[in-house]
Amino acid sequence: MIKEHKWRYLGSLLSRTEQASGKTLSDYLLSIQPLEAAAKEYYSETIQLETEAFLEMMVLDGCFILEIFRKVNKLQPFQQDDPIATMAWILPSFCRDFLRLENQIPFFILEKLFEISKIPGEESGTTLSWLALRFFNKIMHRPKDVIDSCSKLGGKHLLDLVHSSYTCNLKIPPPPREGRQTPIIHCISKLRHSGIKINQVEEESFLAVKLKNGVIVMPILNFDEFMRSSC
Repeated sequence: MIKEHKWRYLGSLLSRTEQASGKTLSDYLLSIQPLEAAAKEYYSETIQLETEAFLEMMVLDGCFILEIFRKVNKLQPFQQDDPIATMAWILPSFCRDFLRLENQIPFFILEKLFEISKIPGEESGTTLSWLALRFFNKIMHRPKDVIDSCSKLGGKHLLDLVHSSYTCNLKIPPPPREGRQTPIIHCISKLRHSGIKINQVEEESFLAVKLKNGVIVMPILNFDEFMRSSC
């Protein structure tokens, strides 16, 4: 079923770009062909696919992701009878699937496909990172200014991009000097038993945990369906 949607979205994208700039499927395949060797190195297992099949897979999967990003961000409209738009469970499911480690496509492949699929005069100043983070923010619900501040971030893949968006503004302390052991952080119940208090605070990142005068200040981490299935 999903593969049918991928081919349908690819057909829609090719129709749009061929009409606007004359780009065909061959142009997409040729644009990423020089990146084949580097892309295959990103996978832990040896890719047995021949060049033609591998490039086709990258274009099919990559363009599907890009079209989802564009439609959710209203750069392109959903068709009125598009089941992806009418079934409420599908897009949250894609949020989870796009972040699974086994589903990652090298970010430089997505960027190349994103650039070649742009319509001249449209999407100027729009970055792939911004589109991607806005898409995932439908589930993560972070402030708009946080997403905007990460619009020029890159990454190895989408999962790495999302990870970087949580850590890019954190003040990470230097590693301990050689010979010093990293202290063990006990569980909350033990910390409370020893007299340490826990206070909640609103922060851009759930990783922004601080200890001040015997009080741990930390953001709330909500475990919903998205978090449970992504962990």
